Amino acid sequence: MKIRKYGGANETLIEFDNDMEILFSYSTPVAGFIPGHGYFSVDEHYSSTTTRHVNKYHAGREPAMRLTEKGVEEMVGSWGMHR
Repeated sequence: MKIRKYGGANETLIEFDNDMEILFSYSTPVAGFIPGHGYFSVDEHYSSTTTRHVNKYHAGREPAMRLTEKGVEEMVGSWGMHR
């Protein structure tokens, strides 16, 4: 697993060994990539800054899924930490 800054000071990307990614804006998971499933966004309303972070991460790609924040946490537990 690698943790790195992504763009601005308040953006962090976690890259798991299985190629899954989770983008955090401030301390909130807001988008990412799941191998075999595609890109996702968290289906919540955020500030304009966080919305820009998500849009930059997707760079014109349409997310295949919309997840709740709780769904992201569950997914990280089942995919990111155990594979």
